[in-house]
Amino acid sequence: MSREPMRILCLAVGLLLTAACGEGESLSVSAPPLRLAPGRETRLTVQVQRAGITGDFFLRVSGLPDFVEARTSRVLDTKDTALILFRVVDTVPAGTQVTARIEVFNAAGQRAATDVPVAFDVSGGAVDPSFGVGGSRSLPTPDNLGVCGAATTPDGQLVLARAYPSGYEVSWLDEAGTLLHTTPVPEGRSYATAGEARCGLAVASDGAIWLSGTFATDDFQLGLLVTRLLPDGSRDPGFGRGGVLLIDPVPSMGSAFLGTGDLFVLPDGRALVSGLGQRKSSLLRLLPDGTRDGAFGEDGWVFITTEGAAPRLFPLPDGRFLTLVQVLRPQPDSPASMGRYPAVLRFLPDGRRDPSYGAGDLNPGLEREGGTVAGAVLEPDGALLLSLRHRGELLRLTPAGSLDRAWGTGGYRKLQPLPGMITQPPLDVLVRLEDGRIASADWGSAGKVRVAFVFTLQPDGTVTPTSREGARNAAFTARPSLPLGTDPNYRLERPRWLFPLPGNRGLLVSDLLEDRRDKEGRWPVVTDLHLARFFL
Repeated sequence: MSREPMRILCLAVGLLLTAACGEGESLSVSAPPLRLAPGRETRLTVQVQRAGITGDFFLRVSGLPDFVEARTSRVLDTKDTALILFRVVDTVPAGTQVTARIEVFNAAGQRAATDVPVAFDVSGGAVDPSFGVGGSRSLPTPDNLGVCGAATTPDGQLVLARAYPSGYEVSWLDEAGTLLHTTPVPEGRSYATAGEARCGLAVASDGAIWLSGTFATDDFQLGLLVTRLLPDGSRDPGFGRGGVLLIDPVPSMGSAFLGTGDLFVLPDGRALVSGLGQRKSSLLRLLPDGTRDGAFGEDGWVFITTEGAAPRLFPLPDGRFLTLVQVLRPQPDSPASMGRYPAVLRFLPDGRRDPSYGAGDLNPGLEREGGTVAGAVLEPDGALLLSLRHRGELLRLTPAGSLDRAWGTGGYRKLQPLPGMITQPPLDVLVRLEDGRIASADWGSAGKVRVAFVFTLQPDGTVTPTSREGARNAAFTARPSLPLGTDPNYRLERPRWLFPLPGNRGLLVSDLLEDRRDKEGRWPVVTDLHLARFFL
């Protein structure tokens, strides 16, 4: 058989050309298995073995999903290798594996091919199908004010506290999102706006649950409520009176508690509770039985002159703790005018203020007036990362309490609006992942729908480019969008808590709100509690 018919036969049956396809000619191609990661360009070296064939060859890649882009180069006449550049440009569904076909060919029709297995690191936003139904779960919660507290237990259970005008409820859910049991706390009372409720919730080392909230006093003011529940949901009979402690407002705070802040439990079982009063904020440390800890402050109390929000608490390993508050002070450019500023204080284990932190009173670097802190996360080295609501800014404080001017731009980093959002993200939620990244959650509009966004930041505050829109900021929806349509009672999802889980996964806890209207006006109502678990 002549040379040309032999070549045509080889091509027709799809075989690789060998020396039989032409005396002294052979062609083959090989490449190692490929693993791609979102937001990262991966280079693949292709080996081309040829004998008796000259001239340039071209590369072609097929079999890739739409979320992967590939750029090929020519195999020059004098080379036996070529590069292919791969980039993941969108969300990778969990468990995705494909086989790519790499082909080399020339103008004369000579060609060879090989199949390369492609595996993926799961990209941020891919749902975890082992949770709930398709990665999410909704729990109807009519006529409540929303999730006011959330925590996880050492064995992976999720504990949620929901506020009602007439009390609180504490619910336990297993790792799959199934409701296990619920304990009512009818002594409580909250006047918060739906979707804005806040209470303290923490898990002790023995599995007990501490909850702090408010209750109505006999003269119709608000007092401080603290309860301790056992892991099975029953009240701890050795705590307070029947498991509940009711504390009337103290004179130093004014005539009423206006709300609760954070609550954390120390390794020895004592608990620190923060609250907001009419004149001052309070820190209260309690023993495991609910009595005040006389070794802390003045008979268990420490008071701070603050403005507008209950203190946020961040325990440190050595027993000290940081307190994030808001204060009024003269504005730098107009001393006669007062502005609201964030401030961070550090306290010693006995409740005395630590004068070695910051300026002892206020952090001199926190000079942005109106910068209400939305989210905060404590770094492993004791530094504090804060987000300023309505400014879309992050700032970082050193472990000593000064502005970390080596981070970002002079200690600050400005974020642009996320795709589909009109304003900068308020960054209400900040958590640290096991690989050092920071995850945040927000909500906004995307076309005619309201959606929840979750995105990740690198340790230096830059946004992780994990989506096709990542040139500005990376964002992805953590749940199916809710259509607005023409119904005036539109619904939206507001993220409240985000929990980091092993394997760079996250569990998002959100309120689903409905904006109801009638002739007298409009008001938000929380209709459901939504949970979504996904990869970050």
